[in-house]
Amino acid sequence: MSGDRLTAEVVFDTSVVEDPGDAVLAGVARVLAGAAPAWADRMVAWSPEPRERREIDALATLPDVVRGRTRWATQDRHTGNVELRGATAELNVVVSVNSSPLARVGGRLLLSNGITLTGLREQVAGEPRTDWMRAVFGEICAATRPVWGALYSASEYRAKVMADGPVLRALGRDFSRHLPGLFAGNYFGAPYVGLIGERVFERIGAPAARKAADGWFVDVLHDPFAWRDDDSVTRNADLLAELGPECFFRKGAAEGRVTRAPDW
Repeated sequence: MSGDRLTAEVVFDTSVVEDPGDAVLAGVARVLAGAAPAWADRMVAWSPEPRERREIDALATLPDVVRGRTRWATQDRHTGNVELRGATAELNVVVSVNSSPLARVGGRLLLSNGITLTGLREQVAGEPRTDWMRAVFGEICAATRPVWGALYSASEYRAKVMADGPVLRALGRDFSRHLPGLFAGNYFGAPYVGLIGERVFERIGAPAARKAADGWFVDVLHDPFAWRDDDSVTRNADLLAELGPECFFRKGAAEGRVTRAPDW
């Protein structure tokens, strides 16, 4: 869909700047360097607080750059976001960090350590955006083993997660109660495989569900921009019923609805 952005995100239940061997950020750096070499040829890291920029010599230095941009010296902890802009304009990457990975904000568990990639153009690295994003989403999940990830268009995310009206609020983001939604592409890490059950994913089977290490991918749609189509809505509802609708946020659901989430 023209003008609609495509995003892939992964979230973690540990701090991405304090994991042994920098496994998460080093894994992301390897994937991006291989999948988007022109974009990664010359990069700048932006951090909003304070608003400053730093050129990155190579993606291999990403863990040190993120640590440096998110460290609060007075508290000896890391928190905040680092935005990565490359030599070309088709891709935006944001790394989110919190030294207290299971901290709650207003009672909600946000899982504030994560990586978000947004495809800004119709093509990324010379490939159709959807194909490139789907492949890289899969590679990043395999390399970093997040607890959850999703591939979605901006319009699908707004419709399923965000509050209606003028105030921007992500109603669906509270991992202590439910997942934000079931999107065009989904990755369920070990905590959610344990919650939903391995047999459920096996029953869904290929091509919709496929196992990857200790997690499962569930592909609802090949075209993430077709989520409004009648067939797509039906397919999403059928897979929700299989996976357990109580594990997912549903906008407009009755207050006090019973939901399920891992025991964080």
